[in-house]
Amino acid sequence: MGQGIDMLAEIPYYRKLEIRRMYMQQMITEEIIKIQPKWLITLPKNLRTGLFEEHAFVRARKEKGRLVLEPVRILDYPVRSYTESEMDEFFAYDDEQSKDLKKKGIL
Repeated sequence: MGQGIDMLAEIPYYRKLEIRRMYMQQMITEEIIKIQPKWLITLPKNLRTGLFEEHAFVRARKEKGRLVLEPVRILDYPVRSYTESEMDEFFAYDDEQSKDLKKKGIL
């Protein structure tokens, strides 16, 4: 027998149930969907439940000949992007402050 089977024999029963539960949750669900006029599709309930909400945004991309839809959360406020130099400056300052706090026995 393979090494993977031998390793499963050593796992306690309750842990095996947990592994099985995790595997079952990640099982692939698929449906055949008809493309309607103007390229509209309706996502079946068993595919959208827990992933998408009505009127939500999704990210769509082509990946290796497949269409992938991912839920996207849009924030109601602007988010600033930092440059590499700003990030380096922040991490240098954080390291400096951490050293000072360690010397004082706070960290």
